[in-house]
Amino acid sequence: MKFRFTIARKLSVGFGILMIVVLANSFLTYSTLEENLKINRRIVKINNPSESAIHDLTFLITNSKMLIKNWVVTKQQGTSDKVRILELHNKDYPKVQKEIKNLVEEWSISDKIQYGKISKYIDTLFIEHNAIMTKLNSFESYDNLILKFDAESKVEETGKVSLLTDTILSQLNILANKQEKIVDDSNIQMEESFANFQELIFIMAVLLFIGIMITAITTTRVLVVPINYIKKLIVDMGKGILPDEKLKERSDEIGEMGKALNILINGLKKISGFAIKIGEGDFDSEFKPLSSNDVLGNSLILMRENLTKASTEAELRKVENNQRSWTSQGLAEFAEVLRESKDDIEEFSTIILNKLIRYLEASLGGLFILNEDEQNKTKYLELIAFYAYDRNKYINKRIEIGENLVGQCVQERETVYLTEIPEDYVHINSGLGNDNPKSLLIVPLIINEEVYGVVELASFNEFAPYQIEFVKRIGESIASAISNVKININTTKLLQESHEKSEILAKKEEEVRKNILSMEAAQKEILKREESQKEKYDDTINEYEQRIKKLENRHHLQNEELLLQKVSLQNNLNAINNSIGTLELSLSGEILLVNKKYVDMAEIESVDFVGRNLRDFTDNEIIDSKEFQKLWNELSIGIIHRGGHKYMFNEKEKWFYETFTPVKNAKGSFYKIIVLSNDISKIRENESIYEMKLKRAQEVIEKIKNKN
Repeated sequence: MKFRFTIARKLSVGFGILMIVVLANSFLTYSTLEENLKINRRIVKINNPSESAIHDLTFLITNSKMLIKNWVVTKQQGTSDKVRILELHNKDYPKVQKEIKNLVEEWSISDKIQYGKISKYIDTLFIEHNAIMTKLNSFESYDNLILKFDAESKVEETGKVSLLTDTILSQLNILANKQEKIVDDSNIQMEESFANFQELIFIMAVLLFIGIMITAITTTRVLVVPINYIKKLIVDMGKGILPDEKLKERSDEIGEMGKALNILINGLKKISGFAIKIGEGDFDSEFKPLSSNDVLGNSLILMRENLTKASTEAELRKVENNQRSWTSQGLAEFAEVLRESKDDIEEFSTIILNKLIRYLEASLGGLFILNEDEQNKTKYLELIAFYAYDRNKYINKRIEIGENLVGQCVQERETVYLTEIPEDYVHINSGLGNDNPKSLLIVPLIINEEVYGVVELASFNEFAPYQIEFVKRIGESIASAISNVKININTTKLLQESHEKSEILAKKEEEVRKNILSMEAAQKEILKREESQKEKYDDTINEYEQRIKKLENRHHLQNEELLLQKVSLQNNLNAINNSIGTLELSLSGEILLVNKKYVDMAEIESVDFVGRNLRDFTDNEIIDSKEFQKLWNELSIGIIHRGGHKYMFNEKEKWFYETFTPVKNAKGSFYKIIVLSNDISKIRENESIYEMKLKRAQEVIEKIKNKN
């Protein structure tokens, strides 16, 4: 039977061609989208995390440079900077290193080699850090000049640690630039792929036009009149022109074709417009697929979502990198300023505040230092430095704890940030007049849980969270610097007071030396008089001995007794040459200190002296006498007294020859009395015995005369 190329067959051929074109279009579209998805997955999972991890490592190395310098210059143990560098070594760096290790297998061979060198440099750098931290691990180790000099030479700009850090940062910068270039190249590749996809859509439209034309030619004889209009539209579509009018929909096959063509034209319009907007970077345009199975429409939506995500993440990374760079630069600049802190706390505070105002682009600021009122022992805030305050704001530089927002900030130890500032709280003076700020930031200066002051900042703009966090971190460094400045000031003050006390002590020592010389002269005079008295007594005793020898044997025992008394008297006189006893008394006579010689002379225990009054050992008759009252009145105004005094120690009478010398304190007031004593009890006792013996001898002589 002769083969007939029927309309059905012609339509079958035409639709077969169309099917091939559609399949080719779908395959190319799918392949293009699959390639774009692969590129996008690599950007999201490899390139962007690699770039972020390298930036994090750069930030850690930059921060370590500042922290190791603070370790060298800060003696105090357990500061936030010292804790932070330990966390950086033991926690932060291993974490970043682990992230990079998971990504480095996807890098190029050259990047792997370069990162291997950087890791070795970092290991060497941290070995140097650990060596410095091990040597300077205590407050006393900072006083070792050799250790301190060696550590300082390493962290200087030309030192080993600084040079090694700069080398690592330079290598990381090169590696970061490579990763950024890879990301940029991948983005460019995706953009080129989307451009090719647009061309593919156009080519597929052309191929579809050709297929439709072939089908139209085969069916012309059968469907000439009804298809002419459709043909005209298809010709226009083949030229890239999409009709504005819809085809008339009929109830036959041609009507179904018109309906399908209308759907196709409308879908192509939406797809073309959506693709153009994506190419222009408009990822927010609305688009609805022709159906749930619309591969092209769903692929375009997926492509838009991936592009939107990639663009958003890139923008966020850029903002985060800028913020980290801003923070790192600020910390480094302020660390340099804080290391140059001076002993003048007002000058130091002004420099810090002006630097902070300029760096934050704020409009107003004040720095308050926490001081203590010496009279009532209460703490208060004193405005040390200010910037752009109005006149009424800084007339009163003192703020009590809990008073207004600044005092409450210290009391609660919390940062205060307001965007709705109370009326008349603060005004900013500028060339445009006097206006209220838009935001107010008050940060306590705390280190080691101790508040040293407050910094108050105001601006016409709102402070960003990273700026607030930056001020908090700087606040710890400022508190540390203020602590060091106060310590230096107190040290200088203590050294000056020590010098003044040394001079006063030298004067007192000179006075004591003069008193001792005077006492020695007085002692020599006493010894001289005692020697004269001794010679006199010896002559008298010899005279009476000669008389007694003439007496009868019944007086022999009395003569022996007199000889024994003579020896006893000689021994007592020799005892006077021993060391001088010493007492320290308050102005009221309370015994503050007693030496061993005085205790030996008094023949009682030292514990019986301390805390008691000298009057406790003096007869009441002597205490009530005018001479005794005059003595203590003169001592209270600084008049030196010398003389013999009678005491009763354990109901035993003692006689001391003493010099009372009033002593002044550092304020020039008399506050105690130094007593230098010689025991003359034996002399007084021997005098009494001699007088008694002499009286008895005279009585014996009188009796002998009477008998004769």
